[in-house]
Amino acid sequence: MASVDDVILETRALSKRFGGLEAVRSVDFRLERGELRAIIGPNGAGKTTFVSMISGRIRPSSGRIIFEGRDITKMKAHDRAGMGIVYTFQIINIFRNLSVYENVSLAVQRRLASGRAGIFRVDEEELHREVDAILKRIGLRDAAEQEAGSLPYGHQRLLDIGLALALNPKLLILDEPMQGLAINEIDEVMRMIRELHRERTILLIEHNMQVVLELAKKITVMDKGSIIAEGTPEEIEGNIEVQKVYLGL
Repeated sequence: MASVDDVILETRALSKRFGGLEAVRSVDFRLERGELRAIIGPNGAGKTTFVSMISGRIRPSSGRIIFEGRDITKMKAHDRAGMGIVYTFQIINIFRNLSVYENVSLAVQRRLASGRAGIFRVDEEELHREVDAILKRIGLRDAAEQEAGSLPYGHQRLLDIGLALALNPKLLILDEPMQGLAINEIDEVMRMIRELHRERTILLIEHNMQVVLELAKKITVMDKGSIIAEGTPEEIEGNIEVQKVYLGL
């Protein structure tokens, strides 16, 4: 069993109701520091609602969220981002009319200015070094001056991850990062996720089971707002309930 220091995120009886619909039902969940965990389940299972509560985009109806030993249940989304919880959306969230460089630069400046009162002047050399390092890491250094909206879709997804990386996340939540990607683009994004996992905790929501089985060391399965199974890829593949609910067998 993981020690308290090993657990970066925990939810206790976390629930969300929308009128008469209980989208997430009393979920107890623990994520260890350094994990690459996947959350899977059919449409309507409550996956996105669950991680939206973790990131602060949606307020829980009941339950608690603990991050690095601190209760963040009532904390606003931007404050959670400042603590290191960064969430990338299913829909790519970039400034399409700005250059690739400008997109990353704005994200870095946001982080550098976070928590500082009054007028804040950015050290241009420091800013350039950070932006250049991120562009190199996501493989878009040669496209720095290109308009973001003109990038191939897969490269837009890499840029979106780069914007999240610019916020220096401790916990990176990736919601359907492979959505809409071609096979060769999926390989590129998978390579990036593996590289980021070397130094960050990652929580991945993904429908592509091949991607999940290749990337994740542990998988959590949700259905109808509840966790129905957790285990290694091999254990989940062999789980009869998961096969019935998720794989339709």
